[in-house]
Amino acid sequence: MPKTYTYELTKPRKVNTALNLLYASLGIGVISSGLFPVGLDEVNSFGSALNDSLYTFFIFGLTLLLYYMIGKGKNWARITFLVFFIMGVPLSIVVLPMYLSLSDPPIISGILFLVQTGMDLVALVFLFQGESSAWFKAIKQSNVHMTETNAPID
Repeated sequence: MPKTYTYELTKPRKVNTALNLLYASLGIGVISSGLFPVGLDEVNSFGSALNDSLYTFFIFGLTLLLYYMIGKGKNWARITFLVFFIMGVPLSIVVLPMYLSLSDPPIISGILFLVQTGMDLVALVFLFQGESSAWFKAIKQSNVHMTETNAPID
């Protein structure tokens, strides 16, 4: 009789909270992107408005996929999000003054940007705490053992 393995595969509350924060942050990003009118000079210097829109939709889709995979317990997605966040910190320091200068009133875009960044940071903390890490590990192990033994998880 093949060995069976029992893991706690119920998604921890902190992972659910992190996902809610990430999706809300993404929503804020979509809303705040409408606060920055692109003038003709910006379109001409940075490419066409169509290319900018395609790029935005691509990034939005990639972000949604990453969040979805985090919700499915994929550790690579959690680590990828961490790497993207760390890489974005220096860029954020440069971009914040631009956000403040492009919108009217400027304080709204700055506040939204800081709230979004804060939500992402809190979500990352939740995703890497012990309970969450144990869940990601259990998901990975359950997939490996299911493949190795073909046995159901109790």
